[in-house]
Amino acid sequence: MLSRSINVPRLDLSLPSWHFPSFRGSKIQNGFLPLKDLSLAKAPFEGTTWFMSSINDTFEAGEAEYLRFPSYQSEGRLLCLAGISTRNGTLNSYALVHPDKLPPGSRFLPGITFVSESHYGYHNICHGLFAVMPFAAWHYRKGCVKPARWVLYQRGELRKETSNWVTNFLELTFGEKMTVEKFQGAGEVNYKSSCFEEAVVFRHHEGKMLKEKKIQVYEMLRCKSRKYCKIEERNGTDENLVRMTLLLRNGSRSFKDEAGVINVFQKVCAKVKGCQLKVSQSENLTFCDQVKLMSETDVLASPHGAQLTNLFFMDKNSSVMEFFPKGWKDLAGAGQFMFQWISAYSGMRHVGTWHDPKGDKFEETKGENEEKRQVYVVYMGAAPSDSKDFLRESHLQLLGSVLRRGEKAENTLVRNYKHGFSGFAARLSEAEASALRRKPGVVSVFVDPVYKPHTTRSWDFLRQSLVIDSTPNSDSVPSAATADTIIGLLDTGIWPESQSFSDNGFGPVPSRWKGICMEGSDFNSSNCNKKLIGARYYATDEAPFTPTALSNANSVRDEQGHGTHTASTAAGNSITGASYYGLASGTAKGGSTGSRIAMYRVCSSFGCPGSQILAGFDDAVADGVDLLSVSLGASAYYRPDFSEDPIAIGAFHAVAKGITVVCSAGNDGPTASSVVNAAPWILTVAATTIDRFFESDILLGGNRSAIKGKAINFSSLDKSPNYPIIDGGSAKSNSSDVTSASHCEPGTLDGSKVKGKIVVCMHSQSDSTKTIKLQGLQDLGAFGTVFANDMENYVASSYNNFPVSEIIVQAANDVFTYINSTKNPVATILPTITVTNFKPAPVVAYFSSRGPSGQTRNLLKPDIAAPGVNILASWIPTSTGVPKGQKPSSFNLVSGTSMACPHVAGAVATIKAWNPTWSPFAIRSAIMTTATQVNSDKAPLTTASGSAATPYDIGSGEVVPTAALQPGLVYDLTTRDLLLFLCNYGYNSSKISLISNNTNGFSCPSNSSTELISNLNYPSIAVSGMKQNEIRTVNRVVTNVGSQYETVYTATVNSPAGLDVKVVPNKLKFSKSYKSLGFQVVFTMKNSSSQGDLFGSITWSDGTHTVRSPFVVATAN
Repeated sequence: MLSRSINVPRLDLSLPSWHFPSFRGSKIQNGFLPLKDLSLAKAPFEGTTWFMSSINDTFEAGEAEYLRFPSYQSEGRLLCLAGISTRNGTLNSYALVHPDKLPPGSRFLPGITFVSESHYGYHNICHGLFAVMPFAAWHYRKGCVKPARWVLYQRGELRKETSNWVTNFLELTFGEKMTVEKFQGAGEVNYKSSCFEEAVVFRHHEGKMLKEKKIQVYEMLRCKSRKYCKIEERNGTDENLVRMTLLLRNGSRSFKDEAGVINVFQKVCAKVKGCQLKVSQSENLTFCDQVKLMSETDVLASPHGAQLTNLFFMDKNSSVMEFFPKGWKDLAGAGQFMFQWISAYSGMRHVGTWHDPKGDKFEETKGENEEKRQVYVVYMGAAPSDSKDFLRESHLQLLGSVLRRGEKAENTLVRNYKHGFSGFAARLSEAEASALRRKPGVVSVFVDPVYKPHTTRSWDFLRQSLVIDSTPNSDSVPSAATADTIIGLLDTGIWPESQSFSDNGFGPVPSRWKGICMEGSDFNSSNCNKKLIGARYYATDEAPFTPTALSNANSVRDEQGHGTHTASTAAGNSITGASYYGLASGTAKGGSTGSRIAMYRVCSSFGCPGSQILAGFDDAVADGVDLLSVSLGASAYYRPDFSEDPIAIGAFHAVAKGITVVCSAGNDGPTASSVVNAAPWILTVAATTIDRFFESDILLGGNRSAIKGKAINFSSLDKSPNYPIIDGGSAKSNSSDVTSASHCEPGTLDGSKVKGKIVVCMHSQSDSTKTIKLQGLQDLGAFGTVFANDMENYVASSYNNFPVSEIIVQAANDVFTYINSTKNPVATILPTITVTNFKPAPVVAYFSSRGPSGQTRNLLKPDIAAPGVNILASWIPTSTGVPKGQKPSSFNLVSGTSMACPHVAGAVATIKAWNPTWSPFAIRSAIMTTATQVNSDKAPLTTASGSAATPYDIGSGEVVPTAALQPGLVYDLTTRDLLLFLCNYGYNSSKISLISNNTNGFSCPSNSSTELISNLNYPSIAVSGMKQNEIRTVNRVVTNVGSQYETVYTATVNSPAGLDVKVVPNKLKFSKSYKSLGFQVVFTMKNSSSQGDLFGSITWSDGTHTVRSPFVVATAN
């Protein structure tokens, strides 16, 4: 639990909405709380400024904390501000009020208001940038919502203007001039309060905002700034130039002898081929002058000062040289690192800080505060096979070489990796990390990222009948075929007491297993058994500065349920009578019930640090798992290089040891290019629906037909339509507009019109969440809610005991027609029932991330699709959402590509058990080439919107586990194939020799190019950049794993109009099993009108086996 740093009293609902009880003895004026309370400060200068307790901050993964009003936390209240003192923050105050009960004499301001609380001012461009950054990020991820006005506070004191730089910067960021709320006409004492229809408040600048998020925002701001100033991108004619700018400034931080300094740089530049020196005075430049100057700069040299803020306008990978006059480094305090941070977040190289070239030398500051440290991962490629015992000492020696004299490497080391690969995690400064990047033997050094989990009948739907029992009439006994297969999971932990993990009927643990069962908080060695054979966690006391330190992660016990759910989906025992409070009742079982389970807890409630993910991979390789199921990943908007992606790194080395790695594709769909975990050595899984539906119907008065809706609720309403029903727009408050009210946005409804009624609310993706809307409706006394979604998503959300049903807009029109044509319209919402054999199924889940891959369009991702919507599997006991009169359920219905991933992992385990010598790539090929592309109606698979599903949605199609056991042919890969991929991806031979210890003198071909990635022997084909009349030839090799006798396969091509596709040869004759034959696919673009992405397939068949490969050809336009 987080501790409350400030104790905000519970709002007393019996009092007027704008009145508050006493607050720690603070004097409250007219029911308002002071923004600045000196009684909570150590010194009068500090004060304490807040709007609510930090416990009520809104957290979004990796983003800065913020407050939003109205919201669930504010109980639907608006933010009101009073007082306009620019000198005394204790005279400024705030209140939270119901929208229909504003304080007397207050004024209501519509639209979104941005409220900034900064420790620093808004005239300094560096401080202004830090204040604007979180607003820019929020604006960016909320669909570019623009503020109607700004309210600026500095330590609780009102500010009415910003510098010209900040004003221009805000205009280009938000697309319109900044309007600062000045509270005109009010005095410092006899003020009138202002209440805002919606307010977004940032109080901590970029607090808790991850580096990758900052990088995204700086990239956006750089692009917008150049567009705003009409600056053209650099052309190729000056690529050999080194453009250096010496940026001067006035004041005490200026160079002591500017003429001498200029002379120094002129001499240095003259020695460098292509170097051009430009000298500029920062005070003489307009905003756009500064943007233009930086866009023309490769190396920036300047004294320490605000003018260095402009460095992020430079091209990425440019360099910054910062100089301090004597004494200023000590005076700057933490500010001495400000431009190192901006450099790191904007993709620049901060190459050091020095004394004035022509002035007095200063001594480097010593001590703990010299530079902020954070956890970095140092990746050093493959682990030497014969020196694992010496790797830790080697890592400590390398780490010690960049630390300050006398500092022990052991004190900064977080953990080291030595089994599957070599490397370590350590707490480092950016300067120390930069020094390590230059060390021989180091592949990459990167800030420890925090990833997140990508949160029965599904196996029956997949026609999974693979269990081969010693007792044919019972599938409760583990399958002999899969009993020795070990599935490892990197996840949130496991609930060992679940029946899904009982070891009844299991034989001894496989002798090759080398893992352990780590004891921890509420988890001891006896919690493991012959089913759950391994359990590890990664103690936070090793890394107290990681996000997981805020959660009790010193145990494998699952606190979130996610790991328990995925483990039971992959390999849970067969359990009869399973249900979620009576819904989805039947038998729950995993895909490979006989497999053993090893859980590696790498996640807590705050996410999954990359350093722990890598530790999980490293241990799993040493422990002896057969495959890994990884239902987590990065955001679609963070695309690290493979050598800086913990999952890509860990998976590469696991696969090199023969371990298949199955990963979720991500939940950022239906946006194009949102797929993650897209390395070619990973089996990437998208999500689809199954033929089970959770129906919650709406009954209208007048004997009308029931309107079918979906949701999971345990409604206690009468089954007869006895409850008044109203649409949100008709229940709007006097201060809100019809559109916002019709969407039931917080603070827009009149409680007197809502109380005791069922409210129909429109809903779209850009709205507040349904949870927040529902909280507001419940607070106002609504009896139930009908959400009218703007698109079908086939996901039944859980609303527990509150009556809710979801319908699409077309069905909502019938409800609105009834309401508008009836004097006293009534309705009821029926409790949820389970509907099976629902058609069509499967359908691509709307949230499932889509291709093409953002890393290369010459590799098709995702690979395969599997059930991931409302999947029933084991869960942790929790009191949340328990229907009245019932005990917590041992099962839960959860959706996400997280749920699709273990479905495929279960299939992989079975294939591995039947074919123990197959490589991970042969297993992947078997799954992909035998997939289906049709639904239960024998029609092509579709997306939730009804459009035809493409390989960008489903890869090769929906997994068919039984067919994958006998694929006929497989597309296999070797280590050399992967090394060639890395060459074509852009890695050089020296880097590749570190990544793999099986290079055997390998070097990259001179003709390496991204176009040749298409030749990777993958079960699917992707070709990009095709032009009219262009011909591309792609090579493939297949291996016969079917008939041991002579057999002939014939190719069939399904190609789109305008694209000619030939297979050469179109017949392959195999004389024996495991013989390999090659063929070519020749693509010719015939029609210039064929633009965009063109989809088709190539299928090999011998009359018994069907081996299908999808392809996509992306045109140059």
